[in-house]
Amino acid sequence: MSVERGLHGQSERFELTSETPFNVTYSELMEIESSVGELWGATPLNAYARISIEGADKGDEINVPAMQALIASTLIERASTPPEWQQVPEDLRQVVITSYGSRQLNRTMANLNNFARRNHDYVPTPTEQRMIDRGVIGVASPAELAYIRHILDIPSVELASLTHPYGKEIEHLNDMRRAVAETVYLLGGEFAEGDDALPEYQIRFHDSAMKSHESEPLRPPATCERFEDGSKLIHDYNETKRRSMLRVQDGVIMTRKRKIGELIDGTVISERTSFILRIDEASGFDQEVAARMRDVEFDNGPEAKQKLWEVGNLSEIVPTLLYSNNMQGTIPLSSTIYASNNESFERAKQRDELAKRYEEQKYRRSVILGESAIYNTSAN
Repeated sequence: MSVERGLHGQSERFELTSETPFNVTYSELMEIESSVGELWGATPLNAYARISIEGADKGDEINVPAMQALIASTLIERASTPPEWQQVPEDLRQVVITSYGSRQLNRTMANLNNFARRNHDYVPTPTEQRMIDRGVIGVASPAELAYIRHILDIPSVELASLTHPYGKEIEHLNDMRRAVAETVYLLGGEFAEGDDALPEYQIRFHDSAMKSHESEPLRPPATCERFEDGSKLIHDYNETKRRSMLRVQDGVIMTRKRKIGELIDGTVISERTSFILRIDEASGFDQEVAARMRDVEFDNGPEAKQKLWEVGNLSEIVPTLLYSNNMQGTIPLSSTIYASNNESFERAKQRDELAKRYEEQKYRRSVILGESAIYNTSAN
C-alpha cells in the first residue's frame, strides 16, 4: 500500500495542521539537521522557560536558563582568547568580549519578544506542540522553527546562529547554511539570485564607542559658567574626552546582511554576519587610510558612517577581506540566520493594539470597582 506524501497524506494527515501552504510531513521536517547553542543552534524561543519533559517522571523538567548558562560559559571562553598569531590589540579583545555580552542579551530578548507576539489563539496539534517545545528550549531545527513561525504567526524568529570569534568554530558555518538551504527547498521556497542576493554592509560602531558604552550620538561638551577660572579647564577636559570617543582607534564593528531566499508563505530568510574591520598596524591595513579614518569625527549618525565608509574606501576593502577569509585584517564575530514575515509583523501590531485596549479597559474597570468598594459601607 502506497503512502501519500505531503500534508494531506493519510498516514500523517493528523500530525500537522492542514492550514499551511507547506506540502510537508513531520518526518520530513525532522530529517533536517539541528544543532545546539554552543555550535549553531538557535536561541530558545523562551530562554527563561522551565518545561516538563514528555514521557519523563512527574516533576522532571528542562531548566532552560541553566542550559543557557552552560552554553554562555563556553561561548565567553571562546570569545576571550584570540590566537597569538592574529596579534589582536588588547582594546579590540575587550571589544569582542563586550560585543558578545550585548549580542547574547539582544538575541535572547528579540526571540522572547517575538514569541510573545505570536497568535495565542492558535491550537497546535500534539505533534506541533512537541516542535514548539523543542523551539522553546533551543533544540529545534531550522525547518521546525520556520514551520512554527508560520503556524503561530510569529513576526520573526532565529533559525540558527554560530558564534565564531577570531574564526573559532567557523568551519561549522557550512553545516548551518546547508541545513537552512535544505529548509528553504523543503518548504517550497526559492533562493535569492542576482541583485536580490547581493550583500549589504553596515557600520555599527567603532572601538572607542564600544569601550565607552556609547552607542548613540553624544551630547555637546559640558561647560561650567559659574566658575570663570575653571570653566575653560572643564571645557577642555570634556572636549578631549568627547573627541577621543568620537574617533576610531583600532577597528570598526560592521555587519554584512544577505538574503538567502523566500518561502512559499512570503517569509524572507536572511543571514547577518558581524565582524570587526581592523585598522591597526599589525592587521596589515594601510596606515595612511587608517589615519584618514581616525580623522573622521564619528557620532554614530548616518552622515558620519557614510564619511567613514568613503574615506576608508570600504566598499572595495571589506568585501575583498571577507571573500579571502582574511582573519588578520578582520575579526569574525558571529553569523545568524533568521526568518521574518512582513504580514505577520502587521498582524502582530494589530494584536498588540487590541491587547493594549483590553488592558486599558481592564484598568478602567478596576478603578470603577475600586471606587465602588470604597463607598460601599454595608456590612458583609
